[in-house]
Amino acid sequence: MTGVGLPFDDWLLAAGSPADSGLHFVGAFDRRITFYSQQVRAFRLAHALSRPGRLKPADNIAVVGAGAAGVTAALGLALLGNDVTLYDPAVSILQLQSASPRLLHPHIYEWPRLGSLDDRAGLPVLDWSANHGGAVCTRLKADFDSAETRLQNLTFKSGHILTSLDKAGARWRLGLTTNGTPSYRQFDHVVLAIGFGDEISCGAAIPVHYWKQNSTGSAAAEPHSPATYIVSGNGDGGLTDLLNLLIQDFDHVGFTRRFLSYFSDDALRVTTEAACAGVSAGDDLEAAFNTHLLPLFDELGVLDRLSQFLRSDRKVTINSSGPLFAGAKAAQLNQVMVFAVLEAAKQVARPVQRSTGHVTDVVPSAGGFQVSGLNVEGVPLTETLEHVILRHGPDRALRYAPAGAYFEAYKAHVTALFAARPDLNVPPVLDRETYDFFEMHRIAKLEDHASQQASQASIATARATLLIGIDPAAHVPIERGSRSLSDIASQCERLTGNVIVHLAVAPAKIAGSADIVRLARASGGRIALAAGRLRVRLSGPRKTAARRPRA
Repeated sequence: MTGVGLPFDDWLLAAGSPADSGLHFVGAFDRRITFYSQQVRAFRLAHALSRPGRLKPADNIAVVGAGAAGVTAALGLALLGNDVTLYDPAVSILQLQSASPRLLHPHIYEWPRLGSLDDRAGLPVLDWSANHGGAVCTRLKADFDSAETRLQNLTFKSGHILTSLDKAGARWRLGLTTNGTPSYRQFDHVVLAIGFGDEISCGAAIPVHYWKQNSTGSAAAEPHSPATYIVSGNGDGGLTDLLNLLIQDFDHVGFTRRFLSYFSDDALRVTTEAACAGVSAGDDLEAAFNTHLLPLFDELGVLDRLSQFLRSDRKVTINSSGPLFAGAKAAQLNQVMVFAVLEAAKQVARPVQRSTGHVTDVVPSAGGFQVSGLNVEGVPLTETLEHVILRHGPDRALRYAPAGAYFEAYKAHVTALFAARPDLNVPPVLDRETYDFFEMHRIAKLEDHASQQASQASIATARATLLIGIDPAAHVPIERGSRSLSDIASQCERLTGNVIVHLAVAPAKIAGSADIVRLARASGGRIALAAGRLRVRLSGPRKTAARRPRA
C-alpha cells in the first residue's frame, strides 16, 4: 500500500500536457478503463490539484462529462472549496450505465491481485458495491444529489453539449449548446471526462453498445438454431461478449465466482502468473496457456464442468487482428476464462471458429451480413453471418472533436509519456493517503455535527481493527486493515490504544495462529481477539491493504 511520497506531479503529467496548463483529461488513453479505475483517476487528479500552488481559492472549474470520472472529479474538486460546474448532454448524471443490465464490479479485472473479488469499491466518497449498472447508478445518483444540496459550490448543468474549447488569455473558454442555443463560459481549470465515444463503426454493421440493452442474443433475434454470430475484437468487451454468447444464462460476476470455485487453493493464480511471466504487451499467450493452464484444467476436471454450461444453439466466430490472447490486451482473468471455455467447447466437439484480420467492410446479404477482410486458416471468410458485433475500440477523435488541437496535443504528449514511463499506465488503485484526504473532507463538508462524531468514532474503531481472512480470488490468508500483524507485534509493548485482531477464518487455516493467541495474551489487554462475522466496516482502500499475514 502506498502512502508516502505520492507522485502528485506524475498524476498531473498523465492528465495533461504542460503546454496547456489548466486543461486536464481523465483516463482518455489509459489502460484498464473501468468504472472504478476512472473514479480512482479522478480522485488522484483532484488530490494532486489540492497541493500548494495548483489551485487558487477563487479559481472556478468546469468538469465536462457526468460519467464515473466526471462525477467523481466534480465532487472531489468541490470538496476542496472551489466553485465547480459539471456539464453533460444528458438529463441526469451516469446516464450511460443507468439502465444497463450488465454487472459492474469494482475490482474483478484486477485478478490475480489480492482483493480482486471484493464486492465493495472501497472509496471515500461515491462508494458502491458490485451490482448491475442500474442499481449502482441509482445509489451514486442519490449520493451526488445529497452532496450537491449541501455544497453550494457544486452545480450540475444537464442538457449542455460541448461545442468548442479555446484559450481566453490565461483562462479557458467553453462553447456550450443548450436546446440549440449557444453560450460561452470561462474557467480557470477544465477537466474533460467525456468518455471515449461509440464503437468505431464499419459498413452496415449494426452498432451494439456495450452498456445499452439490445436484442443481440435474445430469443427474438434468434428465430432458428443455430444462430450465427461473429465477435471481432479481443479486448475485455469482445471477450465478455464471447462468454455471453457461449454460456447459458451468462452473468459475468456469477460465472467468475463459479469458475474460481473450481480451484480450492491458489493454483490458478500461481499457474497464470507463471504463464504470463516475462510477457510483453501484445505477445501471444496461447502457447503458455496450453503449457501451464491446460494440464491444471485437465487434472481438476474444469473443462468437464464448463461443458455443462455451454450453449448448443449458437455458432460463433471470434476474430482478432493479432493473437487472440495478447499480453496486456485484456484482463488476465477474462483471458483465462475464455481460454478454458474454448477448450471445453473443443472437448465436446462444438469448437468456436477463429478468424484473423481487420474488418474492412460489412455488407448486407440474404439472411445476414458478409464481412470482408477476414481469413480462417488462410482462407477468406465468406459465410453469411446473422449477427456482427464489432469491438474495435471507441472513436475518440470524434468524441473529443470540440477540443480540437488541444486533444491532439494531449494525445501526442501522453502517448510519448506512457512509452517512456509505462509505470504511469498501470491500472490504478486508491492509496491510503488519498483515501484519508477525501474521507476527512467528506466528513467535514457533507455531514452534520452529530454524524461527524459518529463517523469519527467508527473510523477510529475500524482503524484499530485488523481482519485476517481468506481471499476468495487467490484462496490464501490475507490481512485487511490500516496496520499489519507484524507491525502490531513489533509495537506490542508500545501500543497507545487497543487493537482488535479479528479472525474471519478458522485458526487452523492460518499459519502461526498459536503465535497470534500468545501475542494477545502477552499484550496486557491491548490486543483483543475476535472471531466470526465482522461487524465493523473497515475504513480505507480495502484491496490495497490486502497482505498475507505474518505473525
